[in-house]
Amino acid sequence: MKKTKRLITLALVLTLIISSMTVCVSASKDFADLSSSHWAYQYIQALVDDGTVNGYQDGTFMPESSVTRAEFVKMIGKTANKYDKEFTDVKKDYWGYDYIMYCDMDVDGEKFRPDDVITRNDVLKLLYKRAGSPAGAIAPSIVTNQCDKTDAAAWGYMYGIMQGDDGVNLRLNDGITRAEASALICRSRAINSSTEKRTFKGSVKDEALAEVYDQINAFDDKYDANKTFTYGEMAEATMRLATDKFFVTYADIDTGYSVERPNSYSFFTVCKYVLGEDRMTESVYDSKVTNQDALAMLMFAAKFKSSKALVKLADKNNYYKDITNPYNDRENALLSAAYRNGIMLDISGKIGANEVTTGKTFAMLLMQIDALSGFNSAYVVQVKNGYRSDVSLNTATYAYPSTRASYPAILKNVPNSVYDAPYVDEKGNTYTPKYDYETYRFAKDYSSIFTNFLQNLVNSTKSQGAKVKITFYPSMVTKCDTGYIMKVKFEVVESANNTRFNSIVSTKADGSVTVSKGSTLWVEIATGAITNGLTLPHDNAIFTKVIQ
Repeated sequence: MKKTKRLITLALVLTLIISSMTVCVSASKDFADLSSSHWAYQYIQALVDDGTVNGYQDGTFMPESSVTRAEFVKMIGKTANKYDKEFTDVKKDYWGYDYIMYCDMDVDGEKFRPDDVITRNDVLKLLYKRAGSPAGAIAPSIVTNQCDKTDAAAWGYMYGIMQGDDGVNLRLNDGITRAEASALICRSRAINSSTEKRTFKGSVKDEALAEVYDQINAFDDKYDANKTFTYGEMAEATMRLATDKFFVTYADIDTGYSVERPNSYSFFTVCKYVLGEDRMTESVYDSKVTNQDALAMLMFAAKFKSSKALVKLADKNNYYKDITNPYNDRENALLSAAYRNGIMLDISGKIGANEVTTGKTFAMLLMQIDALSGFNSAYVVQVKNGYRSDVSLNTATYAYPSTRASYPAILKNVPNSVYDAPYVDEKGNTYTPKYDYETYRFAKDYSSIFTNFLQNLVNSTKSQGAKVKITFYPSMVTKCDTGYIMKVKFEVVESANNTRFNSIVSTKADGSVTVSKGSTLWVEIATGAITNGLTLPHDNAIFTKVIQ
């Protein structure tokens, strides 16, 4: 009997040891590739402990491995709602069939794509749906406009579930790792009435604000979070932004001389169209600008420059809670437009109206308005009806090209490969990209010289049986020994299929490149000549390189 008891006891002990070993393999603290100092350690441990996730048989967790759509819906668990359809790419014997059929994810079409890496966009929307799709979350439009479900973006941002590395960009098109998935699930489940509500002012990183301030060049200095501005200084910055020029000529602006100060014409214009003509005094000029007036001036600059109807003069009396009395109907409309377009610093509905504007506040407002309208310009040149378009900065500083310091601005929707490619002149000489302030200023202030030059190139393609349009970016021009080299977007509007690129333009680029109607290339053009100040000869122009 005693021998039997000993055997039973020994068996129980062995069972406990084996069980303990199994738990240790699943417990995050024992994963060979996950130390307690890992940023997601606590999140992973919490999900392992409640059985939501587990590790691999070799004792690893692989926190940086990507998560597929099927894997994520398994991690988040099943709901009571089953799809009323079957997916053509998910068979009933598939390991994740039940998790997929009961995940309640919004899916278009007949395919679930179980083995595709899940995007942060789909994760955010599913977490929001699992939380009951709560209403009332608040976030600026620069955040919510990133998602096709704005309420989900506001909810994820305000509660700190997903804010991105820089406090602005949610990276919704990116995939997600096992560590990130664990963190997002835990954060979403921890939300309650006492959860801290995050604000744009408290979340956006200074590095991102510095890039916006320095690249847009409203002022001639570098970013200083604590700097303050006079009304005169802000007026000049406003008109730079409004005209997208370093040197404002006022050729198309009804203005006049106002005060005995350096930026008198800019101050006159801003007082006339924003602040009120009764404030056109030297004492106002020299005083520190407040958030209320700085925001109104920035919105005026966006309205003046943008092709979008950002401001409606009839839209009034719908502004921030701490603005008690706009100075006139114009400022009322400008502030109402800012409020309606989701420009904000926090979630209180206030803007700090009477606070003196600092460099940080100015950069926060500038970043948000630039995302709406774009304070940079691109010039589309085509056979007929060329036009200027607004271009926003790329604020995703974590994903900037390696040559960031070589360019005055990194623009949205321009591939990194375009920035990283060296310039090539008409002789085949290469030039490493280098920031040249004087060339940038010239290309920006005298953009018509470059667009007229490109117009001749566009017109010449007609005789070759093609019709094209070229988009010119002043920030992507460099000066070389024989003239200028510019990186442009080249779009084929009409052409026969599989036409060789070198048959429609004069080029030293790869002759094997073919184009068809709808083709888009990024190319380099060497002018082969220096401007005489009024025009840029096109006789020696040549396409030197197809970048992509």
